[in-house]
Amino acid sequence: MATNELKVLTLNCWGLKWLSADLEPRIRGIAESLAGGSYDVVAFQELWVHAHYDHFRTRLAKCLPYGKMFFGGALGAGLAIFSKFPIVESHTQSYPLNGSPLAVAAGDWFVGKAVGSVVLSHPTLGEVEVFTTHMYASGGEDGPEERRAHRLVQSWVLANLLRGSAARGRHVILTGDLNSIPTALSINLLASHAGLTDAFAQTHPQAAGSNLHQTPYSLQSAELAIRDLGITADSPLNTYSAHKKLDASARRWQGKRLDYVYYRSDSLRCTESQVVFTDKVPGFDFSYSDHFGLEATLAIIPSGPSDAQPKPAPPPPALTARTLSQTLQALSTFYRQSRSTARLYMTGFNGCILALLALIIGSGFQPNRKVNPLLVILAAAATWGGTTLLYVGFVYGKWEQRALMTTIEEMELEMRRLDGAARGSLLSGSETGSGDSREGLIRNGPSAVV
Repeated sequence: MATNELKVLTLNCWGLKWLSADLEPRIRGIAESLAGGSYDVVAFQELWVHAHYDHFRTRLAKCLPYGKMFFGGALGAGLAIFSKFPIVESHTQSYPLNGSPLAVAAGDWFVGKAVGSVVLSHPTLGEVEVFTTHMYASGGEDGPEERRAHRLVQSWVLANLLRGSAARGRHVILTGDLNSIPTALSINLLASHAGLTDAFAQTHPQAAGSNLHQTPYSLQSAELAIRDLGITADSPLNTYSAHKKLDASARRWQGKRLDYVYYRSDSLRCTESQVVFTDKVPGFDFSYSDHFGLEATLAIIPSGPSDAQPKPAPPPPALTARTLSQTLQALSTFYRQSRSTARLYMTGFNGCILALLALIIGSGFQPNRKVNPLLVILAAAATWGGTTLLYVGFVYGKWEQRALMTTIEEMELEMRRLDGAARGSLLSGSETGSGDSREGLIRNGPSAVV
C-alpha cells in the first residue's frame, strides 16, 4: 500500500433488512471485492444490519483492521467506516431535522439520519477526521427550494462540524450519499461554508455544478455519464434502476451524482477519482447496490517545495451572500408552512377529542347493544388519531420550528459577518486604490479564520 496517498471509497450498500432485494449475496459480494485490500478508508451508508457489519469486520480484518458502526434514531443511522489506520476518536451527530414522523414509507425520521466521524492516526499526516453521512432523501431537485428545507438544515449543520474539525488542525475528509446533485443549493451551501474541495470534480471538471450546462448525456451514453460525470444513482446500467421511472434530471444526465468525496487540507490533492462497483455481483445477474461506489485517491503533499510532487488544490469555492440569502428565503418560507401545518394538525386533534366525547356520551344513550362494538372501534380510532395528531402538531411541530429558527438565526449572523467583511473590503479598497473589493463574499479556504 502506498504511503504517499490515501485511497478512499464511499458506497451506499442498500442494506435494508427485509426491504432490499438480494441483500445477503450483495453484502457478501461487496466484502469479497474489498478483501483485496486496495483501500485505506471505506465508508458505508445504509448498512443497517449489525450482522453485516460484523461480516465486514471479519472479512476485512487483514486489510482494514479498524472499524466503527454509528447508531442513531430508532433503527440506526446505517453508517460505518473501516480504516487501515488506528481510530483514536469517534463521534456521532444526529441531524435536528430528518423528515416527518408521518412519512413512514420514507423512513428518514425513524432511522435518524446522522453524520458519523472517526479520527485516524496517520503516520504522515497526523490526525485525519473522516466523516460519513446520508442526508434526507425527499424533495428531489425540482420545484421550490423550501421542499428541500430539511436537507438545507442538514448541510448547514454538517458544514459547521467540518469547520470545527478543520479549526482543530485536522485534515478533513467527507464521504457519503448527500442525496443532491452538484447544482443543488444544499451542495453549494455545504461546500462553500465548509471550504471543501470536490474530489471527483477536481479530476473531472465537467462534473462540477458550474459546468453541467453542456451537452446532455442523454444524447450520448450511460457509460460516458458514469465516467465523466460521476453518476452513482438512477443509472440505466444499474439493474435496480434500469426499469425505474426517472425524473427529468436523471433522464437528462443518464442518472444522478449523489455520492461524494470531499476534502479540506493543504496537504492533500485528489489525483484520481472514479465510479466503481458498476459491474454485477460475480455469479449473479444483479448489481452490488442500487448505488454505484465512488473512490478517490488523495495524494499526500510533503512539506517544502518540490516540482515532482502534486501541487495543492486550488482554493475552494467561496460562501456568498447570495447563497445564504437563497437558503434563508427557503427556510423562512418552510417555517411559515410548518406553523400552518402544525395548526392544521392541532385542529384535527381537537376534532378527534370532540368525536371521542360524542362517542362516550352517545354510548350511554344507545339502547342497541349490538352497536357497542362499533362505538368501541370508533373510539379507539379517534384516540389513536388524536394522539398522532397531537404529537405531530405540537411535539414534532415545535421541534421542527425551533430547529428551523435556530438555523435561520445562525445564518443571519453569518450574513451580517459577510456584509461586514464586504464593507471592510470596500473601505480598504478605496483607501489603497486597489479596487479589489468583493461585496458579499468571504473566502472559507483551509487557511481562513473559522
